[in-house]
Amino acid sequence: MSTPKVELATIPVSPDDIYTNLQIGVIVVSEDKLVRILEKDRERIKRNVAWTAPASFFISLIVTILTTDFKNKWGMPAETWQALFYVATAISALFIIIFCFKVKKKSIDDLIKEIKGNKE
Repeated sequence: MSTPKVELATIPVSPDDIYTNLQIGVIVVSEDKLVRILEKDRERIKRNVAWTAPASFFISLIVTILTTDFKNKWGMPAETWQALFYVATAISALFIIIFCFKVKKKSIDDLIKEIKGNKE
């Protein structure tokens, strides 16, 4: 299988406009493969921010617990309301911990390696 030839345009440049930071790499990849890689990375990013919903719920519950004087309401004693809020706070804290352990970090270099086809 022959490698594809890439032709680069010739651009007139004056000597004053030349700088020496020229590490150029060209990646040739099909559009459908690039779309699949970027879609997978976008899904990873969505999963990485999933902890924000339980975190905001947790903060709201903590503020409620710290500032509220629980009272008997709708046939439930104050202690039951307080226990309900404590349980909800613990559950949301558990979800935050679970989601934080599922965070997958990936650098730009890792994404470029995946686009290049390196499986390192």
